[in-house]
Amino acid sequence: MIKRIKNKIVRELKKFGFFKDCDQFELLSKNTNSNHNLLIVAPGQISIPTLGWGAVETIVSETIQIYESNGFKVWLLNSQNPITWRKAKKLKFHVILNHSDRDSKKISKYFPNTKFVTVSHYGLGAREKLWDKSYKNILNGMKFSEKIVCLSPAILDTYSKYFSKK
Repeated sequence: MIKRIKNKIVRELKKFGFFKDCDQFELLSKNTNSNHNLLIVAPGQISIPTLGWGAVETIVSETIQIYESNGFKVWLLNSQNPITWRKAKKLKFHVILNHSDRDSKKISKYFPNTKFVTVSHYGLGAREKLWDKSYKNILNGMKFSEKIVCLSPAILDTYSKYFSKK
């Protein structure tokens, strides 16, 4: 009985980002002279750089130099821990690049004055009938994004039913 209660508590705390292996908030740039701070938000499930697996995380890792070469100081927030998000909130970012669909609404709450772009990596984005029950709520949260980047024209067509094209 006590073990079941403990497991339930741990499950509930995991929903808030506790007990996860991945809890990153760090400056990634070697270019620390820039005045333009870019925050990249990742799902908080696999560390960056990855040790092999992780498509989204690999994209994030491999694009950092591009942002640096365009004059950005790049920060990474790869966590679901609210304490880590509060630390990130203390800094000023000029733009946020969101690689985690489900965090769009959270970004709008933690960084209300910062514009952000969401890159949707949802593999079933073009196949609405196969969406998880909760995905429409996630998609609704993405309306706070300044722009939404879709990885295929088919996903763009599907998402366009829910958003006006900007």
